[in-house]
Amino acid sequence: MKKVYLALFIILITMGCEDEFCLDDTTPSLIIRFRDIDTNQLKPIRLTAGGVGLDAFIENTTLDSLAIPINTQSNTVTYLLSEILDDDTESTESLTLTYDIEDEFVSKACGFRSVFKNIQISTTNNDWLLDFEVLTEDITNENRAHVEILH
Repeated sequence: MKKVYLALFIILITMGCEDEFCLDDTTPSLIIRFRDIDTNQLKPIRLTAGGVGLDAFIENTTLDSLAIPINTQSNTVTYLLSEILDDDTESTESLTLTYDIEDEFVSKACGFRSVFKNIQISTTNNDWLLDFEVLTEDITNENRAHVEILH
């Protein structure tokens, strides 16, 4: 009889211990694409990127698109994008993102995620950053670019 109770106990324990993995979307990053202002074609840029008061998260890398984490603790964040020129000097532009934050329950395994609504962007447009275009006012996933920077 003890063996039956033990077997029943083991079955109940293993049935209640299902592993859960988060396979759903989590808080999205800001996706930026860099385009040539004359041809509107993707144009790689050599840059260092970071946030105001933060360490650089991209250093001296050539790329045509960039995924940047968005601050979920504030409704605004400023990024510093520094183009690295041929003589290794840097030309820095700032990009300020303002937004509303909405938290969504995803699942028991994933918990909550933040999405960003009513996106507005301002830039310094001092040197290499000639123009920009906001492609969507809401950042809810990372399936496509949210902003294009023309340089």
